[in-house]
Amino acid sequence: MNEHYKQHTIEAIDVIRDWDLGFELGNVIKYIARHNHKGTPLKDLAKAEWYLREYMLRLSEKIVYKDTITGTTHLG
Repeated sequence: MNEHYKQHTIEAIDVIRDWDLGFELGNVIKYIARHNHKGTPLKDLAKAEWYLREYMLRLSEKIVYKDTITGTTHLG
């Protein structure tokens, strides 16, 4: 196992599983948790941001819908 995964008493994978975060949010946690330990902090934070934006986009696509009768847009 790489050293950047051993920097804390709780591993990111355990948090991700326990909180049932799924793929995108799990990667956000992973990259944030290790950003100061791998030697590429800005790169890891940018990756975390990218995964968070992807999750938010997917979430917004699920909750925004258009009323087919009135043509108005609603949040679900």
